[in-house]
Amino acid sequence: MKTPLFILFTLVASSSLGQNSKDSLTQREDTTRKYYLVGDRFKTCLDCTVDICGVIINKFGDTVAKRSRPVNSDDIPLYFSKQNVLLTEKFVKKLTEKKNIKSITVLKCEEGKNLFGGLANNGVIILDLKDTTFATEFIVDYINRIVPGKNISIKNILINGLKPADDKIKYPKWEKLFFVYDAKENTFNIKTE
Repeated sequence: MKTPLFILFTLVASSSLGQNSKDSLTQREDTTRKYYLVGDRFKTCLDCTVDICGVIINKFGDTVAKRSRPVNSDDIPLYFSKQNVLLTEKFVKKLTEKKNIKSITVLKCEEGKNLFGGLANNGVIILDLKDTTFATEFIVDYINRIVPGKNISIKNILINGLKPADDKIKYPKWEKLFFVYDAKENTFNIKTE
C-alpha cells in the first residue's frame, strides 16, 4: 500500500508544483521567463536581471544566484578603443579580419563599473588598436548635428539601453550611428549591434 500511495502523492504534487507558467488571459506560455546557466545547471527566473559580475537579481532586489550568465541573452558587451571610441560589433569584426588589434582587455565586475559606471552592466571590452588614425567625433556632437535644434546632452543618450556618464565618448565618423528616439523620455538609444 505504501508504493501506490507514494505514486499518487508524486502525481498530485508534480502536477500542482511543476506547472508551466501560463498567462491567465491568453492561456499561452509565459515568454518573460529567462534562463540562466549557474555552474553546470540551468535556473529559470521571472523578471530577473544579471549584473556584470554574474549575480542574478530578482525584481525585489534579492540575490538569486551568483556566477551565472544568461542563456540566449540580447545583452551584448560594449567595445571601446583605448582612445574612448565606441565601436560596433560589425566594426570590431572588420578590425579583427584586418588584424588591426594589438591587445584585448575584458573589464569585469567592479573594475568595469568603476571605469564605465552603468555602461559596464553587460561588460566592456577595450581594444588596443595598431592603427588609431581614423577620424572620430563626439557622440553628443554627432547627434546634435543629425538632429539640430534639440540641444542634446549626455543625459539624453543611452547606449544599448544603458546610461553613459562620460560626455567625451567618440564614434568613428564613417560608421553609421544607429539610434532610436523616444519622444516621451526625450532619449536617443544608440545601438551597437
